[in-house]
Amino acid sequence: RAYLDEGSESLRRAEKILKELECSTSGNALRVLGVISQNLNNFREAKEYFREAILEFCRSGKEHESIWSAVAHWNMHIAEKELGRR
Repeated sequence: RAYLDEGSESLRRAEKILKELECSTSGNALRVLGVISQNLNNFREAKEYFREAILEFCRSGKEHESIWSAVAHWNMHIAEKELGRR
């Protein structure tokens, strides 16, 4: 239950930040969910969110325009690195 509450609070904070930055795209929302999963040490779930975020950036045509797409690729790298350590 504590993880759910912590995750929900993190999601609300992330949503607020994204709105302030005017970066609220579905690709970025998926990336943020991945970051939340990563912070909860759920690297498999995080990797899946990052993969979906990257695909969404590709579908939207903003893969090369958005810095958040590059961040999603980096996040994926970190998740894969962590999974390789286990």
